[in-house]
Amino acid sequence: MPQQNNGPLLKPAEKQTAYLKAGILGFAASGKTYTAAAIARGLALLEEQAGRKKAVAFFDTETGSDYVVDGFKKQGIELLVAKTRAFSDLLTVVKEAEQSCSVLIVDSISHVWTELVDAYLHKKNKDRLAVWDWNPIKTEWRQFTDLYLCSKLHIIICGRAGNVYEEYLNERGEKEILKTGTKMRVETEFGYEPSLLIEMERIQPEQNPKKKKGSAFVHRATILKDRSDIMMGKQIDDPGFADFLPVIKSLNIGGEHFVLDTSRTSDEMIKDSDRSLEDRRKFQEIYTEEIEGQIVSAFPGQSAAEKKIKADILEVVFDSRSWTKIKMFPPDELQKGLASIKYLCRRIAENEDAEAVTLQWLRGELVKQEAPQTAAPPAPKQESLI
Repeated sequence: MPQQNNGPLLKPAEKQTAYLKAGILGFAASGKTYTAAAIARGLALLEEQAGRKKAVAFFDTETGSDYVVDGFKKQGIELLVAKTRAFSDLLTVVKEAEQSCSVLIVDSISHVWTELVDAYLHKKNKDRLAVWDWNPIKTEWRQFTDLYLCSKLHIIICGRAGNVYEEYLNERGEKEILKTGTKMRVETEFGYEPSLLIEMERIQPEQNPKKKKGSAFVHRATILKDRSDIMMGKQIDDPGFADFLPVIKSLNIGGEHFVLDTSRTSDEMIKDSDRSLEDRRKFQEIYTEEIEGQIVSAFPGQSAAEKKIKADILEVVFDSRSWTKIKMFPPDELQKGLASIKYLCRRIAENEDAEAVTLQWLRGELVKQEAPQTAAPPAPKQESLI
């Protein structure tokens, strides 16, 4: 991939998409796998005619490859299969296929997405996801979407369909749920990635008068998305490779394939902590527990004097007496505050008249602790502040 440089970003536009990135969604028995296999065989032969790699890779999560292997053998196309549902395996297979194949079929991506979510739950010892859990999961998933778009490989993704429902108010002002469409059962944003998105349906033959007698069903493809805008919205019954040639011919087949420069980032602009939201919450909890434990250990009693000293320490260190507010401080501030609290608790314990401790005295001691050490080093008997 191109690396970051100081040259201009804007350059003359040219066609740089050389590989088909397709998605096929549908319910059970709608023809997803057979349609994907037909497109893959056609692409493999097209690449062979140009003197390039011919083999097809199949990332198989539900034994679909078993039922299309004969079709590949008849056309003399090698079919390589990996039967697994692991997201980590998918990343490996994409890279392997890029080296030895011309086309990759993933069937079904819905299983892979579910496996990634399950792996996260198992790793974190959870039985359900919280809102902040989605960010690390989606971050991992983006590794695949980058490979999907940028790899020098035709990739056809099959996914199970799911209904989309929306809530609305009827004429009586009552809330009702209405089915408004379908989408691929996978990470929410993935439907935006394919340049060609096909929905497969299994329909009764009487809905197509041209269908041969005796056929039980028609497998109908509807083009939901076509970035070339050649086939957008078209419907094809029992589609084959030739039906999608208009879109495939619009690609820069055999030319340079460059989608985007994933090496360019805005990391230098981000000045805050690099911790994830989950890590931030974890360290907030750890540091506040340590702060509370340190103060309670130094002042275990519940007398008015000890309660006041504890509250005064918090005010001096965090400029607040609200424990709820303090628990929301950034982890770095809590860590620094913990060191200051340890120091103040020790200085109070060394004070011959602890009851004389005041806010002014505490602030003075804190200033001493935070002052830069430019003079002589401390005496050996002094302890570390942390």
